[in-house]
Amino acid sequence: MKLDKRVNSFDSRNDSALIKRKEVENLYRRASKYLKKDNIEKAIERFEEAVQKSEGLSAAYIKLKYQCLLLAGICYARQGRHKDALKRFQRAIPEEKATEDELTFEIYYNMGLSKLALNAFPDAIVYFDLALCGYREINKLDMQAVILSKLGHCWIKSDNSNQAATCYKNSRDIFRQINDLSNETLIMTELASLFASSGQQKKCLAILNDIRTRCQKIQEADILCQVYYNAGLIYNEISIFNEAIECFELAIDHLIVDTDEEKRLGALIYQGLGAVLNQTNKYSEAIDYHHKAIKLFDDLKDKSSQSKALCNIAYAYSMLDKTELSSQYYNKACHAANAAHDNISEMEANEGLGDIAYRQGNTDDALVHYKLAIKMLTLCKQWDNDAFERVTTKLSDSIERKVALKFYQENVANMEVNGKKLSESTIANQGNASILDHTYQTIRHYQMAKTSSSGQLGNSDNEVSTKVGNLALTASYLQPREIHHHIARVEQMNLAMSTQYQNLKPDLKNTVEHTNSQEKLLTEPHIDDEPRKSLTNSKSNHHSRSCIIL
Repeated sequence: MKLDKRVNSFDSRNDSALIKRKEVENLYRRASKYLKKDNIEKAIERFEEAVQKSEGLSAAYIKLKYQCLLLAGICYARQGRHKDALKRFQRAIPEEKATEDELTFEIYYNMGLSKLALNAFPDAIVYFDLALCGYREINKLDMQAVILSKLGHCWIKSDNSNQAATCYKNSRDIFRQINDLSNETLIMTELASLFASSGQQKKCLAILNDIRTRCQKIQEADILCQVYYNAGLIYNEISIFNEAIECFELAIDHLIVDTDEEKRLGALIYQGLGAVLNQTNKYSEAIDYHHKAIKLFDDLKDKSSQSKALCNIAYAYSMLDKTELSSQYYNKACHAANAAHDNISEMEANEGLGDIAYRQGNTDDALVHYKLAIKMLTLCKQWDNDAFERVTTKLSDSIERKVALKFYQENVANMEVNGKKLSESTIANQGNASILDHTYQTIRHYQMAKTSSSGQLGNSDNEVSTKVGNLALTASYLQPREIHHHIARVEQMNLAMSTQYQNLKPDLKNTVEHTNSQEKLLTEPHIDDEPRKSLTNSKSNHHSRSCIIL
């Protein structure tokens, strides 16, 4: 009787385990179907439920649990939730290394992808190396080639171009070994890009020529589209714009925009072609392609990328002297960038609006937009010193123009030149812009003259005034007292402007001090003329923006 009870209990436990296993298998199959249909939320729910129900299953079925964890992690990664994905991947790794198999190597590979997406490049390299070692043990060549390409990208991001080149070459050789022409050609574009960025143009061009020959043998439209797009970017980088345009147009010929991934590639191609057309002064064509890019970015609800295309359209309109349209599109770019929390694009848009205001003689608006551009720049995760110096130079230039205009209005506008009174409107209409520049130059020469005479006894302001008077339109319109009054105003404005930077990042102190020193070139009497010349040269063309966003 007791034996019968034990047998019944054993059978009951077996039946319960069998039911649980069947339930887990059904959940796994349902979740996999959802994943194939891109219903990620439903797939995650079923995979998580399968993981919970797999607790307590015998060791023989533990692999099913690991598969569910892996696929749940992949679903989270597809949603961009890489930290959640990494937690699932970590739970799927066997405790004992001896039990590692191809599933474990796939987990390491996906952990590398998530670390790469999080810009944790050293960690990504570790996991890709683990996966690579595993796939070498089982001699799986295709995955070795794929992982080597990922490692090449990580090494580029880690500023190790030699290691990156080695990885790309090894990946290319393996793809060639297994007769995978499509992926071999794609890897060759990565290698060409690496040579382009390191200044090895001859090697880069040799690879690009080889790539375009190979493209004639490739049948897959999606591969051709990606290869031509990559080639277009590289030609643009080495400033061979006609070839870049041709490659972007070939990419469009093979473009398919059914899935979101294909739409994104299409938008990037249109934007890239539009940017190159901007650089070759074909602004009307560029605007058309940027509008196509904006439509696809809108379908993807990608405001950040949309703002970059809007900036490029605004730039094109500014070069076509359509100032109002340019201003409208910069404003649209500002709104899109703000909605996407894209500080870099918002900085670009405000800089563009500042340039327009400056060219229109509206220094107040120019100052507002340049200060906003600097604010956006300080909020960026990655500091761009070149952009900061460029915008602060424009800011200081606008301050000088504003001060010179104010001095002109207060001291020069009522003067009579050739029997006619100068008016405020002449400056606004740019009719006598040379008068404004002359006002500034007279102040500058007065400072230099006073500096040179400051060490000489008995040298009065009247003597200095005589030196300055030869530079003026009339010998009497700039008197020393008036100049001192103007210089005091400049100093007040510099002081006011310096308070704008009190909340900048601590590590920007030196850069800000450099900018403030530029602003004070008007007010400090001990400077020599070389810094002024270099600053003047830098201003000669900085209000004609040449920044194209690819």
